[in-house]
Amino acid sequence: MSHSPRGLLPSWPRLLPWLIVLTGLAAYAGSLSGPFLHDDILSIVDNPGIRRLRPIGAVLAVPPGIEPLLHRPILTLSFALNYAVGGLQVFGYHAVNLAIHLLAGLVLYGLLRRTLLLPRLRARVGHAASGLAAAAALIWVAHPLLTESVTYIIQRAESLMGLWYLLTLYCLARSADAPHPRRWMLAAVACCALGMGTKQTMVTAPVAAWLYDAIFLRQADGRRRWLLHAGLMATWLVLAVLVLGGPRIESAGPGPAYLSPWTYGTTQLGVIAHYLRLAVWPQGLAFDYEDWPVSRSVADVWPQAMLVGAWLIATVIALRRCPELGFLGAWFLLVLAPTSSVWPLFTEIAAERRMYLPLIAVVVLVTLGGWLGLQRLLPGAGRDRVRARVGIGLAAALIGALAFATTQRNRDYHNEVAMWQDVAAKRPWNVRARYNLALALDKEGRSTEAIPYYLQVLRRNPAHSGSYNNLGVDLALQGQWMDAAGYFSRALELDGNNVEARNNLAAVWVQLGRPEDAARHLEAAGSVRRQ
Repeated sequence: MSHSPRGLLPSWPRLLPWLIVLTGLAAYAGSLSGPFLHDDILSIVDNPGIRRLRPIGAVLAVPPGIEPLLHRPILTLSFALNYAVGGLQVFGYHAVNLAIHLLAGLVLYGLLRRTLLLPRLRARVGHAASGLAAAAALIWVAHPLLTESVTYIIQRAESLMGLWYLLTLYCLARSADAPHPRRWMLAAVACCALGMGTKQTMVTAPVAAWLYDAIFLRQADGRRRWLLHAGLMATWLVLAVLVLGGPRIESAGPGPAYLSPWTYGTTQLGVIAHYLRLAVWPQGLAFDYEDWPVSRSVADVWPQAMLVGAWLIATVIALRRCPELGFLGAWFLLVLAPTSSVWPLFTEIAAERRMYLPLIAVVVLVTLGGWLGLQRLLPGAGRDRVRARVGIGLAAALIGALAFATTQRNRDYHNEVAMWQDVAAKRPWNVRARYNLALALDKEGRSTEAIPYYLQVLRRNPAHSGSYNNLGVDLALQGQWMDAAGYFSRALELDGNNVEARNNLAAVWVQLGRPEDAARHLEAAGSVRRQ
């Protein structure tokens, strides 16, 4: 079944996909020169497992300690392919991340356009389907809330999973009117399985596909696609094998793994409300939320709880009265469920990358709401052209502003110092940001500037042994030997197996003319290594 809607831009609808690509390129062109950051070093730069393509089992087996790649063989394979083509040239990794995002934008455009042309929606918005789908896809592609998922290389996990998720629904939609529907059904199952091997949050895709089918496709053709949905649910076995058959992710500190389901759930009420605010007003974006406050009761976050509760109630009501609208509310909650419900399955309380797919619900609501609002403000069949021009102008202004904000946000990813300075400025209680900022300054030889940040870390976490050791090194570089010795000693009090601190303390004792003390610490360091 083919459709030829007039759309918002009737004279050149075929150019809309190219406009999506060009907008994405303009918004993210500045990201292509950014360096490897934070977990990129562990997972890509220092990961020997991605430096070969054979045997494939060895490539997909993640070395111990590389948590960002655990249970994610398709993600790991993508990095191995990157390395095979360009080694550690960072441009190639960024280019692949951007290509994934642009493909996801195109798939979103196709999925939205087909959905808006289905019988239940065609009478209301079908004449503007191409333009509305393009506007929503453009807003989503350009939105600065997605920069972490696109610019931070290791978060290809989120964008690649998002691409498989959207492709699963797109193939499902294509199967409804294709001459050979089984091909599209098989493609949907294959995409779903690949998504399961990319990131665990793909777990909700079969549920989203069933909901989309029940609300949109079954209303159009009355068919029940039991075999397809059985195949999609079978991909849960892929995820089960990966998670249950591999090593466990261990939390390294007082993160979600230490919170009860009730505490984590109440805390997530504030997190979800924060995500919604960033979706509407993307100011205050942060790379790290290690300092997110834990909420012990709903009373701690009652305004945010009311907002999330209102969304939930509106979704339930809409699913009964206007299922198409209810699907958007359900999509937002469903995709966030693995990370923002009551079960602390991951090692972070909040992360902006988790909004990669949920943001679609907000964007589509804004787009459709804006268009229906224009129809009320400018009624009459003879004013189609006026509405189209006003809609195009408003959409262009919004997309331009978002793309500009994204280019500005990408500047924070140009080096580690800039990124962690940005987090430290926005998150005043974030200890990890200050420690990583100090490390980044040390890497650039700016040890004098690093010292105040190590001291800030120790004021907030007096048991942070790494800061004692690094602070000792910085003071030793300035010739403050006795002060350095004190910090190295404190590091050893906290962690007696810290070989680096022992060696550093031995070097200080040599400088201070105490060779016996130096020899004692070198011998102790050697004993630790032999254990």
